[in-house]
Amino acid sequence: MFCYLRARPAVLKSMNPKPSSLSLDSLLDVSDGNRPEMQALARLYVKTIRSNIKTLTRAIKEKQCEIIETTAHSAAGSSAVIGMTSMVPAFKTLEHHGRIKDMTQAPKLLEDIAAAFVSVCDFLESEHLIPSKPSGRR
Repeated sequence: MFCYLRARPAVLKSMNPKPSSLSLDSLLDVSDGNRPEMQALARLYVKTIRSNIKTLTRAIKEKQCEIIETTAHSAAGSSAVIGMTSMVPAFKTLEHHGRIKDMTQAPKLLEDIAAAFVSVCDFLESEHLIPSKPSGRR
C-alpha cells in the first residue's frame, strides 16, 4: 500500500512542509528508538491519514460537518503525535470549519492537505520508514 494521492498543484505556502515541520524526534520518542516500531508506526500513520482524507472527501461532498470536524481533529492529533506538524494547521482549520458548519474553504483545504500528505510521504520514504513508491505512481 502506498500513501500517494493525486495532488493538485495549488498548495498554500504555509502547507509546504519544511524540514523543521517534519521531524522524527516525536516518532523516536514514541517508539523508544526501535526502528521496526518506527516503521510500523509510520505505516499506520500513512494508512490512517489516507483513510481520513477519503472520509473527509466524502464528508465534504455530502456536507457532513460533524464528520469533518471529528475526522480532521483525529488527523491533526495523529500528525502532531508523530512529528508531522506540517499537516496540523490545515487539519485544525478544517476541523474549525466543520464545527462552525462553514464549508466554503473545505475543498481548498482538502486539496492542500492532500498535497502536503504527498510531501510527508516523500519524507517518510526518504527516511526508509515506508516503502518506496512504484515508478510513475503518485
